[in-house]
This record gives sequence, structure tokens and C-alpha cells, in this order.
Amino acid sequence: DLSSGINAEWPLRPGFPKHQEAAFNAQIDLCQESEAVIRREAIKGLPDLCKADNSLVPRLADILAQLLHIEGHLDQTIVKHCLIQLMKQDLEGAVSGIINQIITGKEIIRETCFKFLSDRFNEPERFLPKNDDNVREAILRNLKEVLESVTFDEFRQVIHLVNKLDKERVHVFISDAIDLDVPFDPSNLEVIERVTSCVPLYIKHLPPGTTASAILKYCSSVTSLYSQIISPEHQIMCLEALAECLTIGVSEEDAALCIDGIYSLLVSLLPKGPIPKQEDEISDPPGFSISALECLLYCLHKTAKVVPEFLKKKKVPTATLR
Repeated sequence: DLSSGINAEWPLRPGFPKHQEAAFNAQIDLCQESEAVIRREAIKGLPDLCKADNSLVPRLADILAQLLHIEGHLDQTIVKHCLIQLMKQDLEGAVSGIINQIITGKEIIRETCFKFLSDRFNEPERFLPKNDDNVREAILRNLKEVLESVTFDEFRQVIHLVNKLDKERVHVFISDAIDLDVPFDPSNLEVIERVTSCVPLYIKHLPPGTTASAILKYCSSVTSLYSQIISPEHQIMCLEALAECLTIGVSEEDAALCIDGIYSLLVSLLPKGPIPKQEDEISDPPGFSISALECLLYCLHKTAKVVPEFLKKKKVPTATLR
């Protein structure tokens, strides 16, 4: 108890600037002490190290974030309490330290950091300063950095946090993750999986009364690139993403832009004659996909309702469609 208490106060004492870093590191070493009483007292003392210097908050939050997965319920409770103390002192600095571990830490550490932030921001008003958007914006910037290094499950957790902080920004985060400025690459599995995973989230979090114009234009390119998509399974996934974009409505301009590609692909995939009966009724005949046609028929229905004159100009094989 004595050793950890002395170390906790040492860096705060004036007159020993050359020894402050050594004392700081000694305190950190005590946080890994096998003796439970010493370890716990050392962890409890960490927030005291930055009472006179907010610049230490990110560094200490980073260290405490690494201790979130420490064994023992009591030790975990102490670590969480210390992080909450740091968040109350300097919310922006504390969150940046935790997020640094999400970016650089091991999987178990990333998982516990996400869980901690999710629990804390379940009621963000408890931590966010009133009438101060600067802190909120700083935290959102930190979360945006995380997007470059997360798995999809972690991405969903980032979106959950953003939704707690600013509901109107969620769809912006998702569209940035898809990277709409870069043309869709049908041969890139990572791109396909990112798009098909993000589109449902984007639609879910889109503000009421708005359309998915930007992402619809992006996804509509799959109709012209359909044959280049890496596998039949991924072809259907891409068409499902396109159909998802149309579930909330579409503007006349956007419908006119993508209906031709939808119609052309649909006609090209229609069977040329009667479909022979298969012994296995569950599977589709070779070269024919009911799922693909269902997606395209849905897309055609949604867009043709907005621009009905399109079908009047085409010789639609109505009997075949039926």
C-alpha cells in the first residue's frame, strides 16, 4: 500500500522533474504486480497522476484500456472506475486513449474497449458537456479513424456508438466506409463484402424522408458489371444490395438513371424457353437463378412505378415475365 501510494503522488510533487518519468513507469509496473492489494492500489492511483496535467489523460486511458480484460471482477471494476474518472476530467483525451487501443490492440483488448465505450455512451448526456459540440466532434473524428482497421462486427459497434452520439451522422459514416468515390470493383471480394454488408445498415439509419440517392447510384453499377462479379453467390448478394436501396423509395431522376440497366440485365437472364423439370426441385437449373430474377423484378417494379413511360417504350415480354 505504501509503495503504490508514494508512487501515485511522486510525479505530482514539484522539484523532481528528471525523475517524473521513472516514477510514472514504476507506477505502471505496479499495476501488473502479482500481489492483489498492491496491484489494485496502483491502479486506483493512476488517475491521480494527471490531476495537474490533462496532457497525460490519453496516455493513462490507453494504459487502463489495456487492463480492461484483467482477471478478477474487482480488478475490472477498479479499472472501469478509473477510466470513468479520466472521462470526467477530460472526455476527449480519455476516449482518444481508449480508441488508440481499438486501433492497435489485440482482439481481446479491442473487444473490451468497444464494450466499455458502448456501456458509457448508452447515456451520452451523462458525459458530454452541455452546449459544447467540440468534444462530440472530436470523439466522432476519433471513431472515424477506427473505420480503417475494424472487422465488420466491430464496424457495427462503431456505428452503434456514432448513433448514440449523433444519429444524423450515421449514414455519412457508412457511406464513407463504402468509399462511394471509388468505382465498384466486381473482382474485389473485400469491396463486395463491404458494400453488401453496409447497405442494409445505411438504409436502416437513413434519416426519415430521404432517399438513398448516392448509394443507389453506386449499387446500380452492378447491373452493367454483373457478369464480372466473382461468383454466382456474390452476384445475388450485389443484386440484393441494389434491391435494398429501393426499399425506401426512389426519386424520378434516380429511377430513370438505373432502370435501363435493371431491365437489360433482367431480360438477359430470362430463360429462352420452358424450364425443364429438375429431379432436385430445390436447386435452380444450370445458368438460371430464381433469386437473381426476384431481385431484378423487384427493382424493376420499384423504378417502373416512378418512371412508367420507360416500359411503354420497350417491348416487354409480359408473358415470359409472368
